Amino acid sequence: MPDEPAAAAEPPPSAKKKAGGIVLALVMLVMVGVIIVMILQRQPTAKGREIPDGIEITINAPRPTVVRIDGVPSGKTPVSIRMKSSKRTLRIEGGGVTKEIRADRDQTVQLVKP
Repeated sequence: MPDEPAAAAEPPPSAKKKAGGIVLALVMLVMVGVIIVMILQRQPTAKGREIPDGIEITINAPRPTVVRIDGVPSGKTPVSIRMKSSKRTLRIEGGGVTKEIRADRDQTVQLVKP
């Protein structure tokens, strides 16, 4: 039998493929990290209505105004948010007015310029 070439071994992956795999892995790792941070820093939302023993914060303004609670858009006035009671301070912004309240009881916040 004549000398037959040995079965060609699969060539090693190119450097570009290795780099692409590393970049993809890093992007996925960053995405997972961002999701974890978002979950840990959740803000009160209208979904808080599911908390039967929570408090209710009602926010009103003279005209419909976009409301931000701790920098997170939370709807337009009038809006009611249910959440667990805490000694945490909430920053409520809307219509050029900023108020800080302690989320320890039911409250109504009026976003009215002084």
